[in-house]
Amino acid sequence: INWAKSHLTPSTRLTYLGTIIDTVEGKVFLSPDRQESIRKLAQEIRAPKWVPLANLSKLLGKMISCISTIPWAQFHARCLQWYLLPYQQSGRSNSTARVMIPPKVLI
Repeated sequence: INWAKSHLTPSTRLTYLGTIIDTVEGKVFLSPDRQESIRKLAQEIRAPKWVPLANLSKLLGKMISCISTIPWAQFHARCLQWYLLPYQQSGRSNSTARVMIPPKVLI
């Protein structure tokens, strides 16, 4: 038993893989740390005109990881997914090459 990771008292809310599971409400939420991580990366990407492809891929990965938790998360990620697809197919999505993001992707 890993005592450091164990919960020794009963709880109705627990954090697991960046989500908060609330058994009383029967709901799952993103943890504040995870929300802040996504928000910070999105703000970093929106600020400059030219963004590294690797940062866009990282943001897309974080957005996709929320699909099972956040309603409509897949819809919000779709424009970025389509924008990155040609780079992914050519194997350049983790590149440090910088690209200009079209306004429709930033919405």
